[in-house]
Amino acid sequence: MNINKGIFLLCTMAFMVSCNQLDNLVVENLNGKFEGTFERVESGTSLGLSEVSLEFEGNTYSGSHKEPRYPVICNGSYNIENSKITFSNNCFFTADFDWSLILNGEFDAVLSGQKLILTRSSGNFVDTYKLIRVE
Repeated sequence: MNINKGIFLLCTMAFMVSCNQLDNLVVENLNGKFEGTFERVESGTSLGLSEVSLEFEGNTYSGSHKEPRYPVICNGSYNIENSKITFSNNCFFTADFDWSLILNGEFDAVLSGQKLILTRSSGNFVDTYKLIRVE
């Protein structure tokens, strides 16, 4: 009986710690500059990594990307609700590339210390931004 209580307590503590990382994501926590990588995985195959940077101030963002149009980051505003961040891009784009690569729309977000991970799944692809605060 004591072993079952110990296992229950351990599982409860692990659950509380994992939830805490998501619940602490608020706009004020993001202020600053983050650098890292973007990766799209399509049908289980990576389409490659690209160096990216994002800067957050208040509820606005701006950023850059090293590879041409992979991904496309410009500037705009964002909103955080629970563990989701929704980007609204303000830039104009031509129609000659994959618009799903624009940083726009809803992402799952986890902020843990200085690390920020943004993830979005759609159809047969998953986009992941892995970022570290640098300023």
